[in-house]
This record gives sequence, C-alpha cells and structure tokens, in this order.
Amino acid sequence: MLSTDQRSKYVWLGIFSHPDDETSASGGTMPQLIKDGHVVQVVTATRGELGTLGTGDTKISRNELPYVREAELRRNMELIGALPPIILGYKDQDLNKEDPEIVSTKLFAIMSDINPDIVVSFGPSGISGHADHIATHQCTVKAFSQYKNTQTGKSPLLLYPTIPSDIAHQYNLALSAEEKAIDIAISLKATLHLKIKTLLNYESQEDAQEFANRLKQTPDPFEYFAISSHSTDDWAELDVISYLLSIGESHRVF
Repeated sequence: MLSTDQRSKYVWLGIFSHPDDETSASGGTMPQLIKDGHVVQVVTATRGELGTLGTGDTKISRNELPYVREAELRRNMELIGALPPIILGYKDQDLNKEDPEIVSTKLFAIMSDINPDIVVSFGPSGISGHADHIATHQCTVKAFSQYKNTQTGKSPLLLYPTIPSDIAHQYNLALSAEEKAIDIAISLKATLHLKIKTLLNYESQEDAQEFANRLKQTPDPFEYFAISSHSTDDWAELDVISYLLSIGESHRVF
C-alpha cells in the first residue's frame, strides 16, 4: 500500500442541499481523507431555513434558523479539518424552482476552480425523494459532465451516497436502480466518533440527533457509495478507487 506522501493529493468536493446532508452522507469518510493529507470541501445549496427549530432544550426562531444552521455547518467543517464550506444561498425547499442552467453553471465554475478528483452528491432519488435533493443531483450531474469533458489526463469520479436495500425498505425509501448498485463501502471504525460528534453538533435538527443515536447502536458502521454512470467507464482501474478501498476495512461491493 502506498504511503500518504507517495499518493497524489486528492480533492473531494461534496455538493448537497442543506447543512447536515454532508455529514449524514459522508461524515465518516471525509475525516479519513483529511487525515491522509487530502483536501475536502463542501458546497451547500441552501441554509436549511425550513428545518426543525431546535432539539431538546435548544429553541430557535424561524428567522434565526438559517444563521444557526450555517454556523453548525462551518463549525463541523472546521472540526474535521475541511476547507470552509461554499454556501450558494438558495431558498430551502425551492431549489427545484431555480433555473438548472444557472445552478449548474455555478457548480461548474466551482469545480473548475477547485479541480476535484471526487465529486459526491445525491443520486437520482435524493435518498429520501426530497425535491431539493433531486434538484441538487440534476444540477450536479450537468456540471460534472461539463467539468469531466474539460479534463485531460485525469478522470474525476462522481459518487452517490446510498444505503443497503434492507435499510431503504425499512424506511420506505425508493432508491433508483443506479443507487441500489452499491459499489464501495467505507468502514467507519476509525472515525465513527467524529461522525457522531458532528451529527450531534447539528443541535437544531431532529434528524441529525436521531441518526447519531442510531449510529451509537450500530456495531459495524459503513458509508456506502454508488459510482455514477457519468464517471469514466474504466473507473475501477483508477488510482483514486484503489485509495478509497485502502481506507480501513473498506471494500468493493460490486
């Protein structure tokens, strides 16, 4: 296995809809890349201003919520050592009403500036079917396809966070066929404590608290990813795939 200083420095760019999406999807994988000297940054389309108004004894007004959620996101990215997040500032639950050409153009500009090796965003179902998630997927795919075509000597990956079919069935989630084909499972044994901590740091959000508590009861946690069909056809041969499979006890599922 290559040592950290023998590997290329990879750039991981997460593109999600709301603060906490990035942590739910990849809050255990991102710290592992950062520990190995790679670069992680997150784009968040909205500030999640229509989310829940606090948990436990924490009560937040609707006007305060977008600022609270942005602060939670920034605190978590600082905690794991990621670059500061890029916040697009679209209205929560209205992302599907935005012009996808404009949104995808912004995302393409960000990709061109950051030059990611790995782009991570929602798959076609958005996991939960949330309209913002699906719009994020559609705009990311459009931007990624354009970005990939500008690359020479480099084949960037597009990953979709996903979950095993039994869990999807348990929560009545209708995953797309592409998301059902799990390709990579990243072991969280080394970073589960960080994922739980960063989820709990989203004190404004009930879903994040519930997910953290479920993870505490999970004996062998993984984060799962599907390789988008918009990636190169020979993605299995890429060095970055070998790297992802080298993390902890991670493995190829396909």
